[in-house]
Amino acid sequence: MARRHHRRGGDAARAWRGRHGPSVRTGCRPGAAGAGARRRHEALATNYDALITLNATGPAPEGMPVGNAVYGEQSSVLGVPALNAPLLAQDGMPLGIQLLGYFRRDYDLIALGHWMIHAILREED
Repeated sequence: MARRHHRRGGDAARAWRGRHGPSVRTGCRPGAAGAGARRRHEALATNYDALITLNATGPAPEGMPVGNAVYGEQSSVLGVPALNAPLLAQDGMPLGIQLLGYFRRDYDLIALGHWMIHAILREED
């Protein structure tokens, strides 16, 4: 019974989606819209090394390991690498920066993330 409940998502998963917004599976269906988003994202590569955003809507609530991870869905829908680093803070709680790279350019994103982390923390490598 537990395996079937887990596989289908069950009531707990539906309740979580109700509190935290649509999931990749329920909010974004493959098709022309997704393909168009991927094409537009790839077109940005001619002018930008990566996209930068927060990795959550705010810090994790006290007692929770992570906050609302809705921003993580972008990389899943686009099929691109994402790098997260807890470089900010709000009310004493960590808040991460997320970099979104481009399809099959994982190494470029890692190099950029390495530079960003060291530039912000002002550490020599």
